[in-house]
Amino acid sequence: MQLPPLRVKLTYQDYLRIPDDGLRHELLDGVHVVTPSPESYHQELVARLVTELGLRVGRPRLGRVLVAPMDVLLSDNDVVQPDVLVVVTAHSQRIERNRIAGAPDLVIEVLSPSTSSRDRGEKKARYLATGVPECWLVDPVARTVTQFALRGDSYVRVGVHRDAIRLAILPEVTVDLAEVW
Repeated sequence: MQLPPLRVKLTYQDYLRIPDDGLRHELLDGVHVVTPSPESYHQELVARLVTELGLRVGRPRLGRVLVAPMDVLLSDNDVVQPDVLVVVTAHSQRIERNRIAGAPDLVIEVLSPSTSSRDRGEKKARYLATGVPECWLVDPVARTVTQFALRGDSYVRVGVHRDAIRLAILPEVTVDLAEVW
């Protein structure tokens, strides 16, 4: 009987050797994942989310708002590029020149046909496993944001939002989703 080959988990050092080909590369539990460029509406939503979060989080200096491509080193085997991320001021030391070293406080994934199942499944699981406090899944078709907050060792669905969303990590901050859609 022949045993299946052992799967070798890739590391951050392996990731750094991937040639720059204009695609989005990530490591999910040591597995290399490649994603093509998103559609234009996806990018419009990302831009609007960054604008709204920038006004409410960045401008009052509550934290920094960053957008992909930005390497987020969650662990040696988990390197992700969320569409949008927030690092609160108290954790600003995690922001390095070429990467975020550690869990951002909020990650936002705008769902698309090619990434939806991975964003809802593997990526959300990696965010949970590495302690990301808040995760949003933005559905451009339904025009909803499903918000998850870390409670103990699991994510709790805070709600599905259409009009406005209050950040779990910064409860004094509310984003007007009418400005996003």
